[in-house]
Amino acid sequence: MPTHAGVRLHQLVLVRHGEALPPAPGQADRERDLTARGEEQARAAGERIAARWAGSGPGPRGGAALLLHSTAVRTTRTAELLAAELPVAETWPAPAVYDASPEDLVRVLADVPDEVHRVVLVGHVPGLPALVGQLTGEWPEVWVPGSHAVLELEEGTSWEGLAPDCARLVG
Repeated sequence: MPTHAGVRLHQLVLVRHGEALPPAPGQADRERDLTARGEEQARAAGERIAARWAGSGPGPRGGAALLLHSTAVRTTRTAELLAAELPVAETWPAPAVYDASPEDLVRVLADVPDEVHRVVLVGHVPGLPALVGQLTGEWPEVWVPGSHAVLELEEGTSWEGLAPDCARLVG
């Protein structure tokens, strides 16, 4: 876990779900599952995040994290595949992440206990890349399925204290 002058910094990893199947006739958008390629994208994202965390803190592969995800089938499945690769202590389904604005996502993250230093949030576009832009000032141009961004919160920033320009993009 990154530290600054001995203080453990919070890290937020935003992950877009893997590639989803097109909707079947009459199927709700929330019910769309991942394609085989989408499952591979999710596993690969988990491997990249795990490699980044390796050796960066106590415990196996960098310490435990909390994984939050939209309750859509494709994000739930992505979260399951990520959890298989990452040292996640808990997984929380978060219905408010589906079709969420950056402000909605900030409200979801405000409920995370401050002692949790790593959060992985699996969701959708346009909310996730817009949140990256709001928190860092760096606006991702393209966020393909399986994309992720690693943000480090400024020293002293709590989950309930997320505000514009309170983080930096580190991966």
